[in-house]
Amino acid sequence: MRHIARTMSVLVLALVFSLSTFAAQPEDPKRNFDVRDDRSKSSALVKERHLDRHGEKQKGKKEKVEQAMKKAEQRLAREIAGLHVQQSERTGAPEHVAVKHGAGKLARGASNDRERTLRKFLQDNAELFGLERNEVAQLVKNADYTNPAGNMGWVRLQKKIKGRNVFRGELSAAFSATGELVAVTGELPAAIDDADAKDEPLVSAAEAVVAAAASVGVAVSAADLQLKESDGNTFVFSGGPFADETKVELQYFPLDVGAVELAYSILLFVDEDEAYSFVVGAELPDVLYRKSIVDDQTQPATYRVYDGDSPAPLSPSTATPGSGIQGIGIPRTLFTLVSEGPSFNDLGWITDGGNTTTGNNVDAGLDLVSPDGIDA
Repeated sequence: MRHIARTMSVLVLALVFSLSTFAAQPEDPKRNFDVRDDRSKSSALVKERHLDRHGEKQKGKKEKVEQAMKKAEQRLAREIAGLHVQQSERTGAPEHVAVKHGAGKLARGASNDRERTLRKFLQDNAELFGLERNEVAQLVKNADYTNPAGNMGWVRLQKKIKGRNVFRGELSAAFSATGELVAVTGELPAAIDDADAKDEPLVSAAEAVVAAAASVGVAVSAADLQLKESDGNTFVFSGGPFADETKVELQYFPLDVGAVELAYSILLFVDEDEAYSFVVGAELPDVLYRKSIVDDQTQPATYRVYDGDSPAPLSPSTATPGSGIQGIGIPRTLFTLVSEGPSFNDLGWITDGGNTTTGNNVDAGLDLVSPDGIDA
């Protein structure tokens, strides 16, 4: 991160990857894309080549599972008025399940047992998500918390295959203060038989880095990369023409309903001003996913931020914990930062044409009731 961002106005490292990808722009060889929903001919060919390896069995399974999903959605819609189910173009499974405009709940529950409520909902509606009932119990909980106000709670479950992470294979659930299940969102893969997932890569981690770099015009050979650390599942390389170490992890990449492939997740720092997140196949060395994790801007922008070490700084201080001493709150300060490279920066924290942020650089909130937008 330190190698990318020189100032707040020049380059911003994206800390949270978007759940959606940008539309394909063939004239831009470094565009963001995901072969599962990219509209370019090259992505279509890559996806087809990988799916062909799964054969007719996968196609038949997909058709059967999609029919079961549709029936399960229709059944649940009869039970829950205003049910809204949005399918993912990437996994084929539901990406968002909720009640329109927050007018109801998906399931009753207790505020002290949100995980149980979520798992029961998934088991009762396993076909809707393309899951087997026994799969629900195997999902790993990696978050369970309430917001500071105590009026919303969250549980997140993660899919693992043979102990390895699944690319974006998580499901997050929102709960009311009383434990009612309000919404479920995520990209859990559908109809995946873990036994069919390959254990060993046919492509080495170094070869995957070479393929990733080549896709953005950087030439490097596997011999240029020195393996610094490895546990057989994660790899850290030094060397090559890169600005930082290259981190690689073996994961499973869901290609479609009933199809998953072993792949490498790669974080590549091309130079101080260019960095990407990749997924490269570990069975066929194709780039399956690419996203730039750097955003730029061309115009000076004003940021309203706290210029101390907290909104109520008390440092240095000799106060001990429990003494009841509280620092005096400070207002936020406006900083106007001028881009160091206006000839190439065009999209930063503030889009060109804007000049100020609201809050601490982001507007965030809940949209549970009509009309669309952050609720008051």
